[in-house]
Amino acid sequence: MNISFKQLKGFIAVARHENFTRAAEEIHLTQAGISALVRDLETQLGFDLFRRTTRKVVLTENGRDFLITAQSVLSQMESAIRRLNTVDRNQRKRITIGVTPLIASYVMPDVMLAFQALQFETALEVLEIDRNAMREKVESKAIDAAFGAFFELSSGICRKQIFASSLSLVVPARVRQASTISWENLPAGAYIALPPDNPIQRRVLRKLHTHGIRLNWSATYSHIETVVGMVEKGLGYALLPGFSSVITKRKSVSLIPVDPVERTDYYCIALAGIKASPELLALQKLFSGAFKGYRV
Repeated sequence: MNISFKQLKGFIAVARHENFTRAAEEIHLTQAGISALVRDLETQLGFDLFRRTTRKVVLTENGRDFLITAQSVLSQMESAIRRLNTVDRNQRKRITIGVTPLIASYVMPDVMLAFQALQFETALEVLEIDRNAMREKVESKAIDAAFGAFFELSSGICRKQIFASSLSLVVPARVRQASTISWENLPAGAYIALPPDNPIQRRVLRKLHTHGIRLNWSATYSHIETVVGMVEKGLGYALLPGFSSVITKRKSVSLIPVDPVERTDYYCIALAGIKASPELLALQKLFSGAFKGYRV
């Protein structure tokens, strides 16, 4: 029997969501990928973990029993990894930061090159992390800091603004652009949304409600880059944070700030009460510089 860490994570995610699609999004796999993980796990165990219906998946009795064991094993493994990471950081000078996949793809290569040029005697480790998991990673000291759109303050966490950003209308680059647009003058047509529980989408919906505006939401996608790709092909408009402008490096879209402004500032978070190291201060400055030339 050769049960993997990834199989346990996938099984626990499906059990929590009772849905393969949402579980796949959580652990960054395709639906087919997580289904294959669970099937292989069931084959190794010799029994079914779920009863599958057209609407959801439900744990079998064996599945419920195995879930307790899987959660315990996963927790012990994660604790051991955190402990070893702490020992490793103490033995070797290293700074570990978390960023979303979007920023890892479009911003981090330039930041890492600039950081190397500063010639710190410190290794920079960059982890791609879902924004919702970043606070926990900082609190558990699994990472030293995280960069993202952290709209809410948290106890025990300090938050430093890296650059100002606000909600903007995303349009295909071929569309005539204005310097700004009001909420009341948003163009008619289809709009591409992020999931309703996404904090960015919640801000959009709150602002639309304030102005009494109803939009035609034609489709929903989990990732900003997917939304922008749909806009590029003329499948609709989108309302996204200004920091999405980094995508214009590779996508033929433009961002038009919407007035009145709804702030979606970009931050660095770290544990409160710990003085920022010279390396982290340098990274914060490099992040700010990486967005120069973009309308954020």
